[in-house]
Amino acid sequence: MLLDVWMLGDSILHWARVYAQERGREVGGSLAVSWCGVRGMKWADFQHNPQMGVMFSSAPRYIFLHLGGNDMASPQVATFRLVRWGLRYVKAAFPNVHLIWIDILPRSIWPSGSSEDKKRRRLNRFGRKMSRKINGCDMGSVMVDIDNVTPGFFINDGVHLSPVGNEMLL
Repeated sequence: MLLDVWMLGDSILHWARVYAQERGREVGGSLAVSWCGVRGMKWADFQHNPQMGVMFSSAPRYIFLHLGGNDMASPQVATFRLVRWGLRYVKAAFPNVHLIWIDILPRSIWPSGSSEDKKRRRLNRFGRKMSRKINGCDMGSVMVDIDNVTPGFFINDGVHLSPVGNEMLL
């Protein structure tokens, strides 16, 4: 029996999928992994991804979410509201799914400066808390051990992961 896993999010997951495919690192066996990484995706765009996925396959058992890095310039209250709504929406649409929050990664370069990293940490805390609450258990988040200080995790744009960073993410 295949266990369906969906990976939904922004360009970080888009490029992680490309990296995994190029190196033959795709997960197989008893897992059926569907990747939907949309470059530039924000929480306001999120609702359409699970809707499209269910049209083409059965409901997943796990949904891993990496989303929010492109929302840092948006008002934080509005982003929190969208996250809360999005997670609740997915749980209502797929009552048996386990939502797993993948922390928004730090960046070497933020468009609006260093205050974005504080927002990122707050949003990660909120996303982890909401995932645990919605799942009804502690299983609800993945913290990736990538920082913006150690050389080699990011490519020159300071946003997207290098091969080393993608290895850490996968």
